[in-house]
Amino acid sequence: GLWFGKKVRIVDSQLDVRDAASGRNGGGLYAAAGLEFANGRLLFENCRAKMAGGGVFSGSDIVLIGKALTLRRCITTGAGGGIYVAAGSLTRSGPSQVEDCYARGGGDIAFVQGNITLAETVITGSSRSLHANGHVHIDTLNCARASSACYVTGHANLVVARAATCPRGAGFYKLGIREG
Repeated sequence: GLWFGKKVRIVDSQLDVRDAASGRNGGGLYAAAGLEFANGRLLFENCRAKMAGGGVFSGSDIVLIGKALTLRRCITTGAGGGIYVAAGSLTRSGPSQVEDCYARGGGDIAFVQGNITLAETVITGSSRSLHANGHVHIDTLNCARASSACYVTGHANLVVARAATCPRGAGFYKLGIREG
């Protein structure tokens, strides 16, 4: 995968990372001091990390603004199958698709020490959990093609602002409290 020792800022680009692996953190991309990606497309597919962040690991805030984010079959034996943020928040404006991401340590979709803000999110396959120690705010959520109910763990306050299409199991929930 890609490794950056400083904050990463990428603008007006398409970044496809496939079949990448790390024996530590960030199978697809490791950003030691944060990641900002604007006006482009991101794809992480078949990425694996032994410790955390199967797709992406960031030591600080992640801000993703733009056309598309796809996390497909990103896994870790630690936490954060798709994305792991060690200190800070995850902010995503624009459409996101998460498919078959898995983390044995929690947060199949993302494991974030701060807040999570997501715009349009589609969850398919076996991906089902978010972990946040802060607040979770999701504008539009569709987990109609998820193989089981989607949920949030951690000390998070969950808000799904608009439509939540989650017909499997109990829908999208936090610690047994149904939200969608």
